[in-house]
Amino acid sequence: MSVEGREPVARRLEKIDEPAAVADTHHLPDTALAFAAELLANAEREAAERRRMAGRLRLLAETSHEFAEATVDYERLLATVARRLAEVVGDLCSVRAVSEDGQMFEDGAVHHADPEVATWVHELIKQPQRVDQGLAGGAVISGQPLFNPRVTPADWAAVLSRYRSVMERLRVGSTMVVPLRCRGQAVGVVSLARSGTDNPYTEDDLRLVQSIADHAALAISNARSYRAEQIARAAALKANEAIRQSEIGHRLLFESSPLAVLAFSVDSLDLLAANRAALRLYGYTHDEMLNMRLSDLRVDADEATMRAIVEAGEDGALTGVARHRRRDGSLFFVEYRSNPVSFLGHRARLVVMTDITGRHEAEQMRSLLSAIVRSSNDAIVSKDLSGTITSWNAAAERLFGYSSQDAIGKSIEMLIPRDLHEEEATLLATVRSGVPVDNYETVRRRKDGELVHVSLSLSPILDASGKVVGAAKTARDLGPQRAAATALRRTEEQLRQAQKMEAVGRLAGGIAHDFNNALSVILGCSGLVLRDLSVSEPAREDVEEIRLAALRAADLTRQLLMFSRQQVVEPRVLDLNEVLLGMDKMLRRIVGEDIEVVASPAVRLGRVLADPSHLDQVIMNLVVNARDAMPTGGKLTIETANVDLDAEYAREHLGTKPGRYVMLAVTDTGHGMDDATRSRIFEPFFTTKETGKGTGLGLSTVFGIVQQAGGSVWVYSEIGTGTT
Repeated sequence: MSVEGREPVARRLEKIDEPAAVADTHHLPDTALAFAAELLANAEREAAERRRMAGRLRLLAETSHEFAEATVDYERLLATVARRLAEVVGDLCSVRAVSEDGQMFEDGAVHHADPEVATWVHELIKQPQRVDQGLAGGAVISGQPLFNPRVTPADWAAVLSRYRSVMERLRVGSTMVVPLRCRGQAVGVVSLARSGTDNPYTEDDLRLVQSIADHAALAISNARSYRAEQIARAAALKANEAIRQSEIGHRLLFESSPLAVLAFSVDSLDLLAANRAALRLYGYTHDEMLNMRLSDLRVDADEATMRAIVEAGEDGALTGVARHRRRDGSLFFVEYRSNPVSFLGHRARLVVMTDITGRHEAEQMRSLLSAIVRSSNDAIVSKDLSGTITSWNAAAERLFGYSSQDAIGKSIEMLIPRDLHEEEATLLATVRSGVPVDNYETVRRRKDGELVHVSLSLSPILDASGKVVGAAKTARDLGPQRAAATALRRTEEQLRQAQKMEAVGRLAGGIAHDFNNALSVILGCSGLVLRDLSVSEPAREDVEEIRLAALRAADLTRQLLMFSRQQVVEPRVLDLNEVLLGMDKMLRRIVGEDIEVVASPAVRLGRVLADPSHLDQVIMNLVVNARDAMPTGGKLTIETANVDLDAEYAREHLGTKPGRYVMLAVTDTGHGMDDATRSRIFEPFFTTKETGKGTGLGLSTVFGIVQQAGGSVWVYSEIGTGTT
């Protein structure tokens, strides 16, 4: 039964934020919409997976740390394993060790929210049981977990009779049994049971339990080694004393020592004796070992190492750590101490060895976890309950600007803006109660005073007794994420604008063609009528008005065709500076005397391929629009330049390809435009001028001509400042 009001850690790890609302993309084509949706979904899944994996890494690191601290007390370690697993996945957990000969289950530990239930179950598992009996034995022998997420009353009958009462009393609805294995050998088994059928164990629960079980198995093996080492050290001391007192006492202790003990000749390095523990450690028989040399066992037995041992002779104790090889080829680490002795008439050394492979692997695991923290891209900071910083990784240095020497020992308040001190106190109080904080967005202050937006996750740091002694904080810089979101929104806006202009162009082109067909009929018929009417006919004047109106309408359709890029062009290689020079006088007359015209032509300007008449229209329309934006006078600047547009510019300006271009910029100091107006200026028939003073086709024509010539048009404008 789960503790009321408390959700198992495995369930909390699976929760992720709901995806943010997706921007309105109904204007996108189906392929673009699907692509955008896939990108957003992938980003959300990746973020959720990173959060889940970060939480799991924190849990495993905390669990490994807690197990490591408990290895000095074997009974407390078993109790810690049972409690930790019960807290992680909920309800009842029992841990039973397997005897070193692998035949019997030894006493273990039980954890349950109800102490009475825990005591009752503990009394049951204290009864002797062979490993080849029951579900727990089956898991130990097979080496595979037994997982039953849906236990039925019929399944209760399959367990040993003395455990059936547990199943019935707790109404167990879900179970898993996971063997504890270390270096291929079973050291114990973990049995978990959850009451009821509403919240069964999941495959993810099983994977999490297996990960923790691996750490637990390593810790149990280390605890056994530590316990044996303590016993053996005392025995070894007695053995050395006995050796000095009598050969009989030496032999007795030599053979009975739980630690591996060897004797070898200092002169030849031949093995002279090996006790039973050494035979078990290496896997050789007594006769086989007596036909070997020390270099046959030691992996790093190069010539220099062996010469150093020989030269040491009887100069006192030698200590160290070395890697040895078993008969089956497997490698292991030993911590050794050798002393000079006289053995059966030989100058010899007696070596007492402790297998520290488990401890060595634990140290490697701690080093790995430390490396993960150091290499993390997220700032990872730990602090005690008073807010004093106790650790500071490289990512924290990059994010906040303080080195570890600057930060460790200082108050966390140096990172917090003055108006957010109360917020930090609230977060620390939450963690002090044992509740983690995930993805809390706030602001922190860098060393240079700059504020940075971060996402914080805080987890309690527990001591061996489970008491909260500090907090581990992960801080992620939200700047790149927000910049990416802004860039995405900008790209979406540009895409919508480009699609709108493309759609308007297709519509304008279709309308222009259809309208041209109608105008051709009107012009043709009016021409035939005029040919039959004499100059004095009263109707001739009306027919001529009809023909003139049709010709004016034909001019409009030509502009629409330019906008839709369907007009026939006659491109030539042109120098834009020469085109502007040829139009200079006309342009100055058009803008009037109250507007100052400034020309800024580039030297050695590149050539362009464009229709000369179309280019004249572009310049004329831009200048006229600039003039109309300055009714009380101002300054008109016409500039040319060679530009290289790179890939980054092309990404930010949809429809533009990277490459070398000639730029024509027309800048006025007029009243400028707001965003709403700027987004529509290239639409056909859109105008801000009074009725009758503009057709709204000038900038549409510019857009169509420039696009048809392989270029692009971009606008910058501010209210009261002007437009480029």
